[in-house]
Amino acid sequence: MKYTALTILSFVAFVSNGQKVDSKFVPDAIHSNFVKKFPHAKSVAWSMEGEDEYEAEFTNAGVEQSSNFNKNGKWLVTETAIKVSQLPSAIQSSIDSEYNEFKIKEAEKVEDAANQIFYEVELEKRELKIEVKFAADGKTISKEEYKD
Repeated sequence: MKYTALTILSFVAFVSNGQKVDSKFVPDAIHSNFVKKFPHAKSVAWSMEGEDEYEAEFTNAGVEQSSNFNKNGKWLVTETAIKVSQLPSAIQSSIDSEYNEFKIKEAEKVEDAANQIFYEVELEKRELKIEVKFAADGKTISKEEYKD
């Protein structure tokens, strides 16, 4: 019994950490709301983000996006890949002054269900990577460091 519980917990942890999901296993409420919000989405790939959240990665009008929905189909957040040149100038200034030794690896504009817009920027310097969330005014919301 102890091994069965451990096996089940391991499986749940594996599935809930970005595990790919066949679209036929995505709940109808999620799929329906996704199609309403993104009717022109192409090349949609689904995965689990945690136990109760689904993420769709797709292209929309030639732009890479990802969008998350809870298990009841409620839209939570959408991330849109942007060019570095599309970052607000206040964020560019913050990066230039606080992270001038880092290279910008990617940038995303993020919109959430509370109608907030912020930006996520992945910076790297050798093996060190930092993901910084910025408000449009250039202020840091959060920062997470990790190594390859």
